[in-house]
Amino acid sequence: MTGTAGPLAGVRVVDLSTVVMGPYAAQILGDLGADVIKIESPSDTVRVGLYRTTPGMTPLDLNVNRNKRSVALNLKHDTERERALDLIDTADVLITNMRPGALARLGMTYADIAERNPGLVYAHAQGFRSDSDRAGHAAYDETVQASSGLVDIANRALGEPVYLPTIIADKVAALTIVYSVLAALVHRDRTGQGQQVEIPMTDTLIAFNLVEHLAGHVFDPAEAPTGFPASMTKGHKAVRTKDGLACVIPYGPQNFRDFFAAAGRPDLVDDPRVNGDAIDRADYPSPAGAAGGLRTGADHGRLGRGVRQAQHPDGSRAGPGDRARGRLRPRRPPAGHGRTSHRGTGPDDRYPGAVLGHTRLDPPPRPAARPGHRGRARGTGEDPRVRRRAPQWTGE
Repeated sequence: MTGTAGPLAGVRVVDLSTVVMGPYAAQILGDLGADVIKIESPSDTVRVGLYRTTPGMTPLDLNVNRNKRSVALNLKHDTERERALDLIDTADVLITNMRPGALARLGMTYADIAERNPGLVYAHAQGFRSDSDRAGHAAYDETVQASSGLVDIANRALGEPVYLPTIIADKVAALTIVYSVLAALVHRDRTGQGQQVEIPMTDTLIAFNLVEHLAGHVFDPAEAPTGFPASMTKGHKAVRTKDGLACVIPYGPQNFRDFFAAAGRPDLVDDPRVNGDAIDRADYPSPAGAAGGLRTGADHGRLGRGVRQAQHPDGSRAGPGDRARGRLRPRRPPAGHGRTSHRGTGPDDRYPGAVLGHTRLDPPPRPAARPGHRGRARGTGEDPRVRRRAPQWTGE
């Protein structure tokens, strides 16, 4: 990506969300150059309650609140709620995952906000669709994994009803928020119309899962059970080597024959399962069973480009090619020295996540209007107290 400002420079996003889904989406928009201001409570759960190792900071907080400024407001207090509304009046985008009942009590539903700022893109993320019988119910990543069928898929594939060891529902929903917001901004720039965008976590993960796992049920009547066969076999796993783990994934009959020949298994090269027209890898001999435990990771690497040594998430076992790409980057003060995850695109960090400080300043001026944006915004009145996440920050 060329330039340093980012393609979303001039777009203001107010992040009125908690935990991971909404904050991660807002961070991505900030990475792309948007001016993101986070409205948070001083007792925000992610900041003060999850695996805290440094006062005022947690690893998760630092990893979802990069490239943001923050304002500490208690929305239950009339004066501070009005300050939040004044700030939203200046925004192009609002992201929230507050439940509908809470938004109604605060006077912050889309209908309420659209009267003040009709050009706003109002992204409302929640657990379930607003027209479902579970609308307004609480949802967490694990419950969404269960509701979406992902736990059932894991149970059939692994023999255990496990949750994926990653908060996949939150992160997939966050990415859905991002592209939905971008589409709504394009629509607004063409028509001048703001809109509400609803992102239900459960439906989002169902759609994500069924890309491959709808399988034979794509036909009516169904021709096979749900579940992507290549992912559901017992042999679909990494190979345990003498010094770690390696990933061995041949694709197609010729790939299998080449792999088995390189692995010293001529008996499998001639196996009829890899010498017909079949394209279902679920029926092929298991690469893990054919070569597992006999070699080091480096030995497996010499078998072909389709073999990769399993790495730790931080890249500490990465080979030279993986290290060159850089999974982690240094995080500079005022957040404190440390590391942050590498992102695929976007300008340099402007605001690393940091301790919620007490320095007060006037909010930055409204970004310049762009052609096609014909929405009106009410005057902001008294400026909210924008608290930068570091005591030593004193201005723009």
